[in-house]
Amino acid sequence: MSSFKRKLALSTQPPPVGTRITPRSSLLYELSTGISSLDDVLGSGQSLGSVLTILTPDPHSAWGNLLQRYYIAQGLVLDQPLCLVGETKSCRTVLEGCMWVAGGEGASGAEPVNDEEEEQSDTKESVKIAWRYEKMGRFQTTVDTKPNAKFCNTFDLTTVLPGRKIAEVTANGHLNFIDVSARVDGRRRSPRDILHEIKTLINRLHETGSSTSNHAVKPLRICIPDLGGPAWGDLSGPALLQFLFALRQIVQSSLVAVLITFPPHLSSNNPRFTSGKSEHEWIQKLAYVSDGCISFNSFGADPSLASMFPSYHGLVQVHSTPSLHTLVPTSHTHSLLRGLSSPSNHAAGGGENNLGFRCTRKRFVIETLHLDVEGGVSERRTAPPISIHDDHKHGSTDQNIMEKHTDSVRSGLATVQLESPVPETTSEAPAPPKSSSSFKPKKKVGFQSDRPSLYDF
Repeated sequence: MSSFKRKLALSTQPPPVGTRITPRSSLLYELSTGISSLDDVLGSGQSLGSVLTILTPDPHSAWGNLLQRYYIAQGLVLDQPLCLVGETKSCRTVLEGCMWVAGGEGASGAEPVNDEEEEQSDTKESVKIAWRYEKMGRFQTTVDTKPNAKFCNTFDLTTVLPGRKIAEVTANGHLNFIDVSARVDGRRRSPRDILHEIKTLINRLHETGSSTSNHAVKPLRICIPDLGGPAWGDLSGPALLQFLFALRQIVQSSLVAVLITFPPHLSSNNPRFTSGKSEHEWIQKLAYVSDGCISFNSFGADPSLASMFPSYHGLVQVHSTPSLHTLVPTSHTHSLLRGLSSPSNHAAGGGENNLGFRCTRKRFVIETLHLDVEGGVSERRTAPPISIHDDHKHGSTDQNIMEKHTDSVRSGLATVQLESPVPETTSEAPAPPKSSSSFKPKKKVGFQSDRPSLYDF
């Protein structure tokens, strides 16, 4: 019998509802954003006490609102308190447009099917391949979406948030709105007033949790859509940075997670505010004052990229990820999509993987970026170039030249034509015509590039 025994705690308290312990620190909890692939990019989820900033520079799309809806829907499923900061009307529009759990109350008709099941149903015909490849797994570009009712659920974009759920969370006091366009004493609310109200809400949550057990404590989700938009008034760049820095200090040591999205005109690197001043290196400043900053660059503003990557809707660029209680961000060591923890990646000296996102009929997913067939064309091109077809119009001479050229390329041999010199004619006595039998046939010399010493006459 061994004399060494593992020391166990007398009583281990479970994590708050809808959270789990982070893989890097046992003193820190994390929650899900509602998108399993985004959780993987962050490490394994968003740490409590962190501020995550999302940038969407494309003005023709609304990816920021879609991510906010995933974030809100995940909190509603787990019955976690929510706080929406912004104009009340626009916040209610975002809330009512949320999706719901696959096969839930808001589902329409038949039971939803995952995208993987749809793809497998399309390819039911057996394909004969080499026996050594039959047992190999299918090539995956994203993480497995395993539904977990206690942390991250699977949502279906074809379903709608039931109205009964909104009425239920409103009656329980788990839904709070902070209207930034409301006036106090005849003046517009300042960012300091909004921070004071957020701090009051967090203190009230802590007072409620201190009177109950730790298991009954529920983390607060704060959603701030379109920070710095028209509803916020005329805010300068330094004012927005001060707001983010103060908000980060307020939620740093509390059971609160914040998701912020910026409007398109503030998601570029050099935005111009209404005062006429522009902020240089704006994205780097946002990544510094917030715990995490990620850009979702859609192809709506650049059709050339859309034709190059037809399977994706945009690119994902990670500027910073949360690193609470650790010097190295959790995303660097636990993210499968970024690939920074791969031993082969370190051996080759490469960086992180290129990431892209796409939205199917039923879900939003982040994947590793890959080129399609023939460098971005969905169909393989086997026909000759268009220029060859155009050369047929210029006569049979050009056509013969192109045929000889293509034959030489296909055979791997270069053809050289040797012609005999034509005798010079004088004006005094024209040369008599010679019969065709007197001319020698043209010689053709072929040589192989890999064997220059061998000639074929």
